[in-house]
Amino acid sequence: MKKLVQSITALLSLLAALLVYRSVEWDWPAYLAIAPVEIDSAGDLQQVARHLAGAVQIRTVSTQQRAGGSNQDFRAFQRYLRETYPTLHRQVHLEKINEQGLLYHWRGSRPDLDPILLLGHYDTVPVIAGTESQWTYPPFSGAIAEGFVWGRGTLDDKGMIIAQMEVVEQLLREGHQPARSIYLAYGHDEEVGGRQGALKISQYLQRQGLRFSLVLDEGSIIAAAGVIAGLDRPVALLGHAEKGYLSVKVTAHATGGHSSMPPAHTAAGQVAAAVTQLENRQRPAKLEHSDDFFTGILPFLPTGQRLVLSNSWLFKPLLVSYLQKQPALNASLRTTTAVTMLSASPKENVLPIEASAVVNYRILPGESVATTLDHARRAVDGTGTTVKALGSGTEPSPVAPIDGFGYRLLQRAARESWHDDTLLVTPRLVLVTTDTRHYHPLSDEVFRFMPNALNLDEVATIHGSNERLSLKNLELMLRFYRRLIINADRQTVAG
Repeated sequence: MKKLVQSITALLSLLAALLVYRSVEWDWPAYLAIAPVEIDSAGDLQQVARHLAGAVQIRTVSTQQRAGGSNQDFRAFQRYLRETYPTLHRQVHLEKINEQGLLYHWRGSRPDLDPILLLGHYDTVPVIAGTESQWTYPPFSGAIAEGFVWGRGTLDDKGMIIAQMEVVEQLLREGHQPARSIYLAYGHDEEVGGRQGALKISQYLQRQGLRFSLVLDEGSIIAAAGVIAGLDRPVALLGHAEKGYLSVKVTAHATGGHSSMPPAHTAAGQVAAAVTQLENRQRPAKLEHSDDFFTGILPFLPTGQRLVLSNSWLFKPLLVSYLQKQPALNASLRTTTAVTMLSASPKENVLPIEASAVVNYRILPGESVATTLDHARRAVDGTGTTVKALGSGTEPSPVAPIDGFGYRLLQRAARESWHDDTLLVTPRLVLVTTDTRHYHPLSDEVFRFMPNALNLDEVATIHGSNERLSLKNLELMLRFYRRLIINADRQTVAG
């Protein structure tokens, strides 16, 4: 017995030593060797801010009923770009796709190098009627105040477009000639699906037989220091994949009648039971995308977090339990289930003839629209309801490699454009849908990243009140796109 106890003790000691060893021994990320670049000029920042303010003042609002179309504001925005960036519009070829989609081609001197494609969209979501008073400055004023440009579209997504065009305009005036061709593609209906803008542009590029070494759109951000628990450093989150999308309608039918003589379960009750089962039968958690995320930041986490994360093979239940308590982290673990709409009787004393609920799923890479729909149908079994897909849904994206040209190019541009060497860089699954879903046939290296350092309060303004872009972030974007375009001329990017 004594020998057995000694053997078990020895094994436990060995296991403990192994766990500690794995938590303290790692290869420091190579990107840390990339230092900030101090010599690049960001131009006249106040002038750039005024250019963005002018763009915000043009109300290019998309709704389900009006996605661009012949709206005068969308044409006004195109005129504004022509007038604001004359050198670019003289020297860079512009192709209008489906009238409102804008595709710019800055020809490189090396046709043997695959080009890069920078995306953006110039439509915005509307300001909800009745919320205008919640804005510190009017939502389409483009006010420059308190260190910010204020207004709808500053973060999503006109700030990114203005920064890209400013950099191209400046480089052209300096006489810069890229070796690798640069394409800029701007859709006009991203907020309502992108099928008339981004999809048409992508189809046009596919017909040209083009392949891109990098496709980059909005999606992830730079999480400011403190946003990620345990980290006191900013982290550039390079979105290497995004979740799919499916909404389903859960329906129950009954004969109806007066509420004074109800059956054991009304149609509304059946739907309620189905909704409860859907929420209680979540899709299983998977750690692989979280493992990618922690790859670039593990050495900088507190000891306890490092111990668990570097030994996830042993601590998976503990890790999942911890991560799923935080909605943003839980969403990276699984296909999420969100009950968003309910409908039943039109009057409180009338039994519903039909009741329904709409449930929105965001689908994890590795799963599919079909498996999600099958799961929903099995989850409501026995409730007397039916489940029907609303539309065809969107499949989750492929996962871009994090050891290829595109990812390394983004790493380098992010580190070189940051003001010191504290910036960490790591891949991150994007939880929302972007226009990139239309561009995957054009490249294996499709990423989603907006070089803005945002705290949680600023993130909440996207699609909300008081949307604003700081002048510091505007300058950061100018530096980032400049470094990206200049570094893109390399055939390989170290780091």
